[in-house]
Amino acid sequence: MYAQKRAKLSVSEFAIGMGKILDINTIKKTSLKKIPAIKSDSEAFKSDWEQVGDDIRSGIREYEEQLH
Repeated sequence: MYAQKRAKLSVSEFAIGMGKILDINTIKKTSLKKIPAIKSDSEAFKSDWEQVGDDIRSGIREYEEQLH
C-alpha cells in the first residue's frame, strides 16, 4: 500500500515538475504582450495615411491657388 501511494505521489510530482519546465503561464503572458504592438502598428499606419491625406489636400490647395 505504501508503494502505491508513493507511486501516485511520484506521478503528481513529475507532473508538477513538467509544468514548471513548460511554464504555460509564460506563453499566455507573451501572447498578451503582442496586442499592444499590433495597436501601435495600426496607429502608426493610421498616422501615415493621415499625413498622406494632409499632403494631398495641401497640393490641391496650391493647385487651386495657381489657377486663380
